[in-house]
Amino acid sequence: MIRMVVESASDLELHRKVAALYAHNNATVYRSLAEGEEKIYAFTLLFPDEAALETFLAEAPNGPADELLRHATIDCYIQSSYALIDGVWSPTDAIQDSRIMWPGNSPVRIVIETACKNNPAMYAMTSEEISQTRAEPGCLQYAWYEDVDRPGDLLLLELWDNQVIYDAHWFGRMKTSDYRGDSGRKPSPRQRGEVSREFYRHQPFEYHYGRLLPADTAHYSHTVIWGAQ
Repeated sequence: MIRMVVESASDLELHRKVAALYAHNNATVYRSLAEGEEKIYAFTLLFPDEAALETFLAEAPNGPADELLRHATIDCYIQSSYALIDGVWSPTDAIQDSRIMWPGNSPVRIVIETACKNNPAMYAMTSEEISQTRAEPGCLQYAWYEDVDRPGDLLLLELWDNQVIYDAHWFGRMKTSDYRGDSGRKPSPRQRGEVSREFYRHQPFEYHYGRLLPADTAHYSHTVIWGAQ
């Protein structure tokens, strides 16, 4: 599966139009829960393979997706699901006690789709959590979103400057749970899709002329065609 995450301040109805066209790709529109960011949206899609993503990009210039993508930040990855095992986030398909430590040599991107029970107090508590977390060293993004059509279905996007920074954040979270107290988010089944926890080495893109290109031109490659990762 190919995971795409799109963030923008484009009109909500534009997001809804694109979501309706690509409902078969689990297209979901989320609204930010951060104070003052109510018009910031996240748009997620899941493609069965790279060919399906290519079809989406080929169709985009002739429909509303073109306008949405041109004014958005975009991440794209081969979907990688994780689970918390003995306090460590591990791929769900990982070999236990592996003899290989793959390098964590780029900003850490986290994508979590979850859900919580109805609790009006959750919104103020989550807004405060966002504000506090964004103040941590090396936090490039910490954003909770809620599905615009399915209240309680949530999306968390995190971006940390590097692996050392994220390790410090995570250990800090574990040690301060009593201080931080209840988040107000009581888990519940999602109304659409499954709960998913995904970790990636950050891979941002920009959309130009119906194509996805690395956001940093220093990452362009002309002598090697790299595969998806």
